[in-house]
Amino acid sequence: MHPEPKHIYRFWQIFVERVNPLTKIIHVPTLQQRVLDASWDLASISKPFTAMLFAIYTLAVTSISDEECEASFQEKRLNLLMRYRTASIRALVAAEFLTTRDLEVLQAFVLFLFSDPESELTSTLTGAALRIGQKIGLHRPNNPKVSFFENEMRIRLWWNLAGLDARSRGVHVRGMAPPPHREFGDVRLPLNVNDADLHPDMTEAPAQHDNPTEMICALVKFQVFEWGRTGSNGSKVFESMTHPSSTKKGIVSMELKEAAINEIEQAYRRILQRSDKRIPLHQLAQTWATIIPARLRFKIYHPRLRPAAEDGTIYVTRKESDETFEAVLLALEMSELSLESVFATYLVIHLTFWFKMEAYVYVISELRQRCSGPRIDLAWRIIEKLFDNLPAVISEEDETFFSGLINLTLEAWEARRKELLTMSSSLEADLTPPFIRSLYDRRRERNEDGMSMAAVLDSHSLDGLGFMEGDAVDWQTWSDVFRF
Repeated sequence: MHPEPKHIYRFWQIFVERVNPLTKIIHVPTLQQRVLDASWDLASISKPFTAMLFAIYTLAVTSISDEECEASFQEKRLNLLMRYRTASIRALVAAEFLTTRDLEVLQAFVLFLFSDPESELTSTLTGAALRIGQKIGLHRPNNPKVSFFENEMRIRLWWNLAGLDARSRGVHVRGMAPPPHREFGDVRLPLNVNDADLHPDMTEAPAQHDNPTEMICALVKFQVFEWGRTGSNGSKVFESMTHPSSTKKGIVSMELKEAAINEIEQAYRRILQRSDKRIPLHQLAQTWATIIPARLRFKIYHPRLRPAAEDGTIYVTRKESDETFEAVLLALEMSELSLESVFATYLVIHLTFWFKMEAYVYVISELRQRCSGPRIDLAWRIIEKLFDNLPAVISEEDETFFSGLINLTLEAWEARRKELLTMSSSLEADLTPPFIRSLYDRRRERNEDGMSMAAVLDSHSLDGLGFMEGDAVDWQTWSDVFRF
């Protein structure tokens, strides 16, 4: 089931260029020579390395378009993907991946999980991979029986695995929070070095770089967990957001939360100093370093995560609402920018998309009161992109949510339409974008089929989302309708 030798190296190149910079699980200089040697003598390679190769093929195919696949390999992408995913599973089974103590088998296993990180299979198997990692001691660094080089590779693998597990627990399993920071152990962050700075025979750590290295995206990704584990304020805020029942109500003030977010922004400034946005990897790291603090601000200001007044109502001041809206819009803007990178799109989506639907709902709801201005124009361009791509990411189980989202969007558009008509002499037809016309048509079809959501999201039920006396917002209805 291996490809031709010339295709093996092409798959390797794609993996190195598009996937490896986002994970940094393997050491490219060491592995590249082994890939070249193996491509001409496939019959003699070990079971662990066979699993590694098929994981690499799978990740490479996952990272290219249908057109690229047919042009490079003369086969349909779906056919190759099915072939190599099947072969990866067989190779992992042959290497006894569920009982292994072999680091390379676990590396291949985790790479395979990254080929489809959003799937139920990955969510289930990540727990097994984490236990295997603990069994071979990834969470206990500085094993004297392990060389410095291997220890560094184990540290990289642990951070990837712990991060994947945290996401699976927090996103895929309803009611299950990400792990508390203590479960990340005392494993230090990977070194800020290039692969060329590491060698299997080295006995001590190389000097870390002051400038960005190949590790820049990985370090930005891991820093949020380091912040939640060791930050003077970050650990308290991380615990309060992921495990609110473990902290007393109101114990974490808004001032402390802001101070904690300032901590992680300062850490990112250190990582990104001297970075150059003209370099694709650096630009992607910069977008992630903007998205993460903005996402955290959204969480700390989000009404559903704030204590209610004595009458049960949750209020947000105008200033807090403005700051939240700007943070969410910035995160969505950077998320869209990150998707234009040359790296594996599905991995970028995996690392940025999970909070976005709730963010979109927030922005659309706010657009019912925010009708004009450059940032509002940007918000509507982002919403248009959402609906252009939504059929590809919405499932049949989400039809109720989708119907509600359409109605909410059309209500926001009605407010904008009225504002635009007062500002312009254009005809109404000239103001309405195609995607809004499409949403009206879709709602009309649903109404004719008896699937109207008017009873759930009519103008009265949404009144509570508007600004009330005292420049505050009542979020109870929003919370009840759009609960994920």
